[in-house]
Amino acid sequence: METQDLLGVWKPQTMSAPGTPVYDVLVIKEDGSGFLDFSDPETEYFCEEFRWSIASTGRLWLRGERVRQFNAGRTGVVERESRLDAGVSFSIRTEHGKVGRHAQVLRMGTCPWSALSNHSRVATRRYQCHAATYATFQAPCFSLEEEGTSVFRGKALSEYLAQQLERCRLRVGPMMEVFMGCCYHRDVQFSGQQLGLAVNWDRDLQEWWLRVSPPPLGGKVESQELVILLDDILKRVGGLHDLQWHTEEGWVDRSRHSRGK
Repeated sequence: METQDLLGVWKPQTMSAPGTPVYDVLVIKEDGSGFLDFSDPETEYFCEEFRWSIASTGRLWLRGERVRQFNAGRTGVVERESRLDAGVSFSIRTEHGKVGRHAQVLRMGTCPWSALSNHSRVATRRYQCHAATYATFQAPCFSLEEEGTSVFRGKALSEYLAQQLERCRLRVGPMMEVFMGCCYHRDVQFSGQQLGLAVNWDRDLQEWWLRVSPPPLGGKVESQELVILLDDILKRVGGLHDLQWHTEEGWVDRSRHSRGK
């Protein structure tokens, strides 16, 4: 097992999209940073950022940096120091998944996250998945006066994209508010795969963002094809400009750099 095997986005196999009981995403990056993004409608919402290193063969050391979570009214985000400082055993194996594909499986011996009140709610077995693709752009036509002070913005954008995709004979699900990640989300059925389509307004960067998420297993090609279709749809919107597409890692790095973090 190589250190390289740890890198990437890891999700529980049962999490096909926001709206399932638990939204649990672990990201481990090559620069030694990472984060756990967790949402459970019955308990809590948080993102715990950390630094990671290999302490010994099959043992991972995690040192927390900060925790970001919604305030009591879910109108904003609060930050505090992370108490995470722990070693945890782990293994990575290639296994045959329930959907008939081979997948990399990460197992952790314990659940170390300091932000959790109930450790049994977070997965210790995760499957490596393809990263999401993001778009950023300006489009005044999607601004709604009623969303001016809301954490959630983008109802008009989400509805417009759903209508356009349905005209292309794609099945699009209802719009849902997803708290961790703070976005409006819809499921999109594309060539037999269930993909995620999320949107919101970035207050710090003052721009719209859109995310296309593949399922935990498979869906890479379908996700790329949906990006091409959405790119064509967005380019036909009157007044839309500064459209850029980003990899998941590039989008996160860009956002943090712009915020001076």
